[in-house]
Amino acid sequence: MENYVTVIKNQAEKFREVNTNLDFNKEEVFAVQQFANNAALVKCSITSIQLAVLNVGLTGLSLNPSLAYAYLIPRKGKCVLDISYRGMIQIAYNAGAVKNIRVEVVRKNDVFEYHAGSKNTLLHSPNVFASVEERGEIIGVYSVAVYVNGEISICCMSKEEVEFIKSKSQAVIAGKDTIWKEWEGEMYKKTVLKRHFKMLPKSGKLLEAVAILNEHEGIDFKKQEKDEKSDITMPEPIKQADITPDDGSDAQMGDGMSEQPVDGEGAHGANADENEFSQQMGRFKKALTEPVYRKHLIEDIGVETSRLVTNPSSQADTIAHFQELCDELKVKVEA
Repeated sequence: MENYVTVIKNQAEKFREVNTNLDFNKEEVFAVQQFANNAALVKCSITSIQLAVLNVGLTGLSLNPSLAYAYLIPRKGKCVLDISYRGMIQIAYNAGAVKNIRVEVVRKNDVFEYHAGSKNTLLHSPNVFASVEERGEIIGVYSVAVYVNGEISICCMSKEEVEFIKSKSQAVIAGKDTIWKEWEGEMYKKTVLKRHFKMLPKSGKLLEAVAILNEHEGIDFKKQEKDEKSDITMPEPIKQADITPDDGSDAQMGDGMSEQPVDGEGAHGANADENEFSQQMGRFKKALTEPVYRKHLIEDIGVETSRLVTNPSSQADTIAHFQELCDELKVKVEA
């Protein structure tokens, strides 16, 4: 049987074919170090080691431990690439999908307000000098992304939603949920980022990262299709939001937008398509009214329905997003 050092070294050519930015020689050293520190990795199959190293190149995330972007870990006898929430954020930057992205957990005693709809505002003011115990247990998590065109996207998840998804993980089902216990905040951030990535501008690397995460975490989420026309496709403009940072200052990330003007066919034509879109969004709304899914999901559906009812080009992506959300949460949508 080949030594793991040889297996890793033999991936040099394929690695360089998919990535010219990372230095393979350095990544080889980082990979060997991780194997040396984890006896379970040495027992992993050769094929899985090859694929994991190749995934480092595909995602563009260095194994440099000081960056904490990604790690090689054993999973059911296979070596897999585990991407941290920091690594996911870096992928979004590298893909050019966002100008800025921020993700935070919300604790019971934090000041937190999120208003969807026309204002679409979020305020989070934790006591940064308080201990974790003083701030209280985690009650939710959110992600705020600023697109390259200045528009803002917000994704919030309640504790109930995250815990529901956590319960579907094979590791948790098998009673091996140590990582969730030791790194609860980081796992919450990864979970909301995976959902938020589905809302961001289309990028092969974003979808690749989510696919890799879902595969090794054992969560059967529906895979998104890659955009065949271009690597990045900007969505229709959304309403901007006012964000109050953790330090309590009044810095704003946007001052809002007026409703988009509608003329020609958008104002008077395609009524049948508009009705069909509204009806489908209504079915999503009905399916997601259970208490566990929280009020903000229903508000998001209302905002998207109003915004896109006269923009047929974006309706398919929106329907696909909410269908994936329902599939992810195992919620049945009426036909």
